[in-house]
Amino acid sequence: MARITNGILGGFSGKVGSVVGCRWKNIEYTRSLPAKPSGPPSEKQLAARAKFRFLNNWLNDKAAFFATSFINHTVDITPSLSHACGVCIK
Repeated sequence: MARITNGILGGFSGKVGSVVGCRWKNIEYTRSLPAKPSGPPSEKQLAARAKFRFLNNWLNDKAAFFATSFINHTVDITPSLSHACGVCIK
């Protein structure tokens, strides 16, 4: 079920049929529902997912540290945790 935030002309969040409403960096988007994968994940996909899972768990444990450390390095309204993740991935 979706939630309309600013009346009939405003954005919404959630799913309505095959349409998904979301907000990213304070910009509201409407997009189609993603398709289901056709086959099992490849070894490279599983390795990438494991890498992101590890990094996400590691960064979330240290979220307070990164919020203060990366406060001057964030661009626009990118959260400091996302910036720290980008630095670690490189």
